[in-house]
Amino acid sequence: MADDGKTEVLYYSEVESYIENLQRFPLNEIGTLKWFGQHEMLEKLNLQALLEAKEHREEVVSERFQFFDKMTMLVDVLVSQDVWSDKVFPHVLSQMKRATQAFPTYMVVFHTVTVASLLETLTYREPFCQALEDCTLDLIDWCHSCIGDQILRRDEEAFTKRIFRRHSQGAASLDEGPLTLKAQKEDIDVILSVKAVGILGHLIQHASVLSLSALTRMVDHHDLPILLAGLLDNNPWTIRNGKQTFKFVNGEWRLIDTEDYFLLTQTEGQLWIALHQILLHPEFIPKYYLNEFRKNRLLRMQSLLNEALLDQLPALADLQRYLHTLTFMQTPMPKKGLIIEQTPFIRERLLRSGDEMKWKTLASSYVQSILSDEGMLKNIAQRMASVYTADNMDNVLPEKAKCARCGYPAKQRCSGCKMEWYCRRQCQVQQWPKHKKVCSQMSAVTDTA
Repeated sequence: MADDGKTEVLYYSEVESYIENLQRFPLNEIGTLKWFGQHEMLEKLNLQALLEAKEHREEVVSERFQFFDKMTMLVDVLVSQDVWSDKVFPHVLSQMKRATQAFPTYMVVFHTVTVASLLETLTYREPFCQALEDCTLDLIDWCHSCIGDQILRRDEEAFTKRIFRRHSQGAASLDEGPLTLKAQKEDIDVILSVKAVGILGHLIQHASVLSLSALTRMVDHHDLPILLAGLLDNNPWTIRNGKQTFKFVNGEWRLIDTEDYFLLTQTEGQLWIALHQILLHPEFIPKYYLNEFRKNRLLRMQSLLNEALLDQLPALADLQRYLHTLTFMQTPMPKKGLIIEQTPFIRERLLRSGDEMKWKTLASSYVQSILSDEGMLKNIAQRMASVYTADNMDNVLPEKAKCARCGYPAKQRCSGCKMEWYCRRQCQVQQWPKHKKVCSQMSAVTDTA
């Protein structure tokens, strides 16, 4: 607790020290004890930034990142983690031999969520977006890639079946080896796609301070208006199983009641607002050429702008009028001219001279030097337990705790792991067979921290 009675994850001096000492790690050092030390710092900075935004305080974390000029480094860390997860992680899975090696590897993959969440919070402010400068291109490409992967995964039958099976059987343990870890990586990818929508929405909102290259990247290279329209028309964060509908809300798939089907989730609201802004923002209008394909694709959105949607987002009435006007508009002749496009540089630098043998070598080094050291694994578990304390997490939860069994508001917490909530004793007893193994693992980690 701070002296003024406000809850703090970090004090001002700690925020300043953490940000000043952030550094880039080469791919071969990801997962080391030193790297986990920085993961701990970034996670605490993320929690502090969320707390500042939630309570509408002075945003010290954002201001200090700009003061020490660490914005590019943050995007560099995000892209580096993405490359590691894409290229090295599959080889790590094939080389893992013990179930106890799953937890630290999960935390390495989850680090991408930490950095993405921090960037989502920080990009809400215009000065931070402006300070990103050239690395904005890398951030836009990362967002586009995450969302694109989720669109492709939505059509995978195994992915949807696993969601339905998990809903009926409950959560799996974090310590059941490579197969479970692979499934958890897919869950992380869903979370990242949601974070990517939030970051893109903030960048679009602050288009007036972005470079011409960034704007061109969004509307020309990636054609974000069409991408956003496609996401709204065929939402990858909504899955149907017969009469059941699941939506991805606050980091988990939830069964939606029939009467709540038309209630917008946060992600759906962000998509609509982003489409509204990118089509009507003065910075984008002269840069987005409307050909017949784009016009016809956007006009399909008229059927989605129903009364239930407009009641929840009245600002979309402007978008509705724009699309009505677009119906009678003739598409202009294409403009001819010389186009010089700036390209992202971070991912290209990391992938340069890389081949399949390089990624296998990095995976082997990670497994042999890190996952085979029992003392290091215990040290990592203790570090993570010190970060993800109940008090830290409760301060930034997006909604009040709900019963793990029935979903009703809960006030009682599991006395063992202190991570699951229950509304009454009966629910805790019924949930215990599913929760027992996870509880014992988390309790053991917490007791040794």
